[in-house]
Amino acid sequence: MAVSNISGVGSNNSATARGTKIVQPGSDMDKNSFLRILSAELTNQDPMNASDSTQYVAQMAQFTSLEQMSNLNTTMTMSSANALIGKAVALNAVDDNGIQYAGIVKSVSNNAGSVKLNVQLSDGTSKQFSYNDVTDVLNIPDNNMSALNENMLLLTASSLIGKSAEFSAKDGSGNNYNGTVKGVYIDSSNTVNFNIQVNGSGSTVNLPYSELISVKEA
Repeated sequence: MAVSNISGVGSNNSATARGTKIVQPGSDMDKNSFLRILSAELTNQDPMNASDSTQYVAQMAQFTSLEQMSNLNTTMTMSSANALIGKAVALNAVDDNGIQYAGIVKSVSNNAGSVKLNVQLSDGTSKQFSYNDVTDVLNIPDNNMSALNENMLLLTASSLIGKSAEFSAKDGSGNNYNGTVKGVYIDSSNTVNFNIQVNGSGSTVNLPYSELISVKEA
């Protein structure tokens, strides 16, 4: 026999028919959810068999403690985020070309407890990211965007070590170089290069990042 959903609650819904937020397993219950539950208890109790008022006092104390912890967490996050203003950061997000975002933090905002960073990207545009998206704080002298780009390229290139890569550069037979990335370095002209062990021959060549075509697991 099929079991219907109760009060409009479905596996894909985020709230009940009365608007109470559904907290999924492993998720945190925020203070608003706690207050709604307490309000529902007060509204639906049996007036002829009311619950002990001390229970509600204890629940209100728990709610107050939860709210204070939430506010403290937001305050600490804001303090940490403000310390990033003027610094270069790498972010856990990529653009349409699969390149990791990075830039200079220009300002910080707090929207209902959600801390956001306004980041100036290397092309001069700005984009907003969550504070939780920050993966690295980069040591860039004088907020130099050119140095930022170099550092980001080096980080991206380093993540490819051990993978199989193809380059547009041609070998002696006129074929694209294919091989395993063994190392990464920046040369005297500030160009990011790969040290590649060529497939089949075992020899190594150094090829620039700009000639990288594709990457796959070795």
